[in-house]
Amino acid sequence: MEGACPELECCGQAVLGGGGTGPKPASNALDDSWYFTAIDVRTRWTQRTGNGIQWNNHYASIYLGPDGAAYMPVLSGLIRFADGP
Repeated sequence: MEGACPELECCGQAVLGGGGTGPKPASNALDDSWYFTAIDVRTRWTQRTGNGIQWNNHYASIYLGPDGAAYMPVLSGLIRFADGP
């Protein structure tokens, strides 16, 4: 990832959005995917949260837990993202 990311509202280490530093991919009748994206100076990591409006977090805060996992509230509940096998 080169250059500045003008879409970022703050320079934190976790950013949520459709791809994080770009627009959400176009949806269609069968695929309305939502994503969690984390970035730092050297890397960008994106994970699909689910398909459908219930997986949208509607700009809710993302929380980093003491276990190092990221927790994201969505309409259908709470999603936990963590490194591991």
